[in-house]
Amino acid sequence: MQEEGFDVYANQVGFTFSVYDVVLDFGLQPTDPKGTRKSVVRVRMSPQHALVMIKLLVKNLNIYQEKMGPILLPEGLYKELGISKD
Repeated sequence: MQEEGFDVYANQVGFTFSVYDVVLDFGLQPTDPKGTRKSVVRVRMSPQHALVMIKLLVKNLNIYQEKMGPILLPEGLYKELGISKD
């Protein structure tokens, strides 16, 4: 039986990488434009674990979009984040 963990909401994530670790810092975007991001939780894992997680996340988001329709993002966001639309 799986133990229950924390149920948190985050709308920002920061990444830190080293040879042995990937660190995901989940946080909340400040409501005040001059405010600082509030850290909610930090998750550490191996690069191998992170790669498997990414592949499973993509797989499950594709299933979600097949059932619910495409997830739409603003066009400028792709360029701002330096990611492709694919």
